[in-house]
Amino acid sequence: MLPNWLSKQNSALGLNISDNSIELIQLGPDGSKKEFPVVEAWSRSALPKGIVVGGAIANKEYLVTLLATLYQKPHFGIFSSKNLYFALSESQAYILDLSIASGLEDALQREMLEAELEKHIPFPLTELAFDYYEYSGDKKKQLVNVSLIPLSILKDYLEIFKFAGWNTKNVELESHCLVRALVHAPEDHPILIIDMGARNTLCFIYDGSAIRKNMSVSLGSDLLTEKVAKELNIGSKEAEIKKRKEGFDPEIEGGRIFSVMQGELQDLILEARLMMKTYFGETGRAVSAIICTGGGALIPGLDRYLESDLEAKVTVGMIDDSSGSFENSWKCLFPVAWGAAAKGIFPTLKNGTGINFLADPDLKL
Repeated sequence: MLPNWLSKQNSALGLNISDNSIELIQLGPDGSKKEFPVVEAWSRSALPKGIVVGGAIANKEYLVTLLATLYQKPHFGIFSSKNLYFALSESQAYILDLSIASGLEDALQREMLEAELEKHIPFPLTELAFDYYEYSGDKKKQLVNVSLIPLSILKDYLEIFKFAGWNTKNVELESHCLVRALVHAPEDHPILIIDMGARNTLCFIYDGSAIRKNMSVSLGSDLLTEKVAKELNIGSKEAEIKKRKEGFDPEIEGGRIFSVMQGELQDLILEARLMMKTYFGETGRAVSAIICTGGGALIPGLDRYLESDLEAKVTVGMIDDSSGSFENSWKCLFPVAWGAAAKGIFPTLKNGTGINFLADPDLKL
């Protein structure tokens, strides 16, 4: 570990912890490029089952040790920054839109929001941390996008980060970071973003100003492998190879792999269709573009399958990698961590930057 005087004060750590893996990345400013920061270091590790469950820490000691190892022994580069920007799992998060009176001072605005939130959230607000940002309105009404998470989960992570010697600067949700990493220009049409991890898939709509709909589905790349192994009565390694080779091609081996995985995707397809239909009914705006990222995004033919079933153009979302240290498959694993760290480099970027749970005045550490 580098001494404090060698720490890069202008660099930022981005961290994403799911139930199945940890991604840690360090970004720094590039004097020749103002659009994207540069990748200075990164690490990744799978998480054994039971260390993090539903976004909550179940084994602090193991997690502390693993984070120290990832920082001290990176896969690429050298970690030097202590400034941490963290992306929380959305497993137990809420995102919703509220309308309140315009022109209120911050304290009164928050008080009004608390009164509205009590009508929508089935938990006491004393058990939750929340932050919000304004995204539309007029002289009478202001539309506000609110994110909430369990306070106990947030405090557990902050305790671990303090023990690691990091200065936690920002805590937000995965969806905010994905927007920052994958949406590089203002959009005049709503985008559906699908992040397929190992065992869960995050799906939400970003309309250029706010995250309007979000959901999490129990579906992931590893679950697809397990289903293929079971249905074809083969080992998991062989199933993974077949999944990555044949994918969603109905012409290979009579479409056996395609048929199995297609069936597993139906819940995601139905939920995404409902989300898009509900959003259109509320706004009159149709989703015309989809970004698919995460470990499952590069399964052959998945983009074409989603494009056909959801009737919108699909692109694969990858991070900008100026270091050349990532293979394409790894570029799909780091958008959340990349987007978290990017906020520390370019804090004035508008895409997905409005939330910081540390700003909750009721958060007492």
